[in-house]
Amino acid sequence: DTGRVTDVAARLGGEEFGLLFPDATLEQAGKVAERIRAAVAATPTLLPDGTALHVTMSIGVAMLAPGATLDAAMSDADRALYEAKHQGRNQVMAA
Repeated sequence: DTGRVTDVAARLGGEEFGLLFPDATLEQAGKVAERIRAAVAATPTLLPDGTALHVTMSIGVAMLAPGATLDAAMSDADRALYEAKHQGRNQVMAA
């Protein structure tokens, strides 16, 4: 169990997904994101030939501040994501 019943997930395109954590602080959202990251890293996907494919993910987390636009929060999260990738991947980085 890595998410909450109120959380919302959507595919943004390609390999990018967006998650909304209503009424969560940045710290709480980061903890949920870390649980998701750890669960993905710990769960290999078996390919048809039986080979285990190990997947990792980098996650950027940002707040949607009162009065701010969703685009601004997405931009903040995207910058945090690229910082996570730049610092070695397979981690959660907060904006």
